[in-house]
Amino acid sequence: MLFNTIGIQVASAGLKEALRNLIRLSFRISGIKIAYPRAGQRIQASIPKGDDGYRCEIQGTLTRLKPGHEIWLLTQDITTGNVWPQDCGPVAYDRGQGTWSGLAFLSGKQRLRIIAVSAPPTSQMLFRYWSSAASHNSWKPLGGRPSECTIYDQVEIDVEITPSC
Repeated sequence: MLFNTIGIQVASAGLKEALRNLIRLSFRISGIKIAYPRAGQRIQASIPKGDDGYRCEIQGTLTRLKPGHEIWLLTQDITTGNVWPQDCGPVAYDRGQGTWSGLAFLSGKQRLRIIAVSAPPTSQMLFRYWSSAASHNSWKPLGGRPSECTIYDQVEIDVEITPSC
């Protein structure tokens, strides 16, 4: 009986490890990557947005977008960890090519982190609510990337604002 119990525990441990590996593989298969800008790159934000900032195009790849998910861009203050969802229009995703592009609002910070996430429906609702309420709330940030956004990539960049003529 003792050997059967040990065998079940070993089999159970093997099953747990197999499930962990399957989950890791699933994340790799549907992984999102930021292609531009690259980490540490100095970029020029030159697409005007209102009177107080500029936008920059962010580009990347995504092997597979899960059903019900959307790609969202976030900017993050490196020192505080606060994030701002980027509601500069929808992120365009080309399933056939596995590429995406969207815009991020850049203002005031010289160094920041850009995060691309595959957002499940509840995070999408949070981002949309924040976008509709933030202008009435002095654009107060979220405390961080929602933990349920497990498929993400991020890069730290230096920003140079260059108004277009």
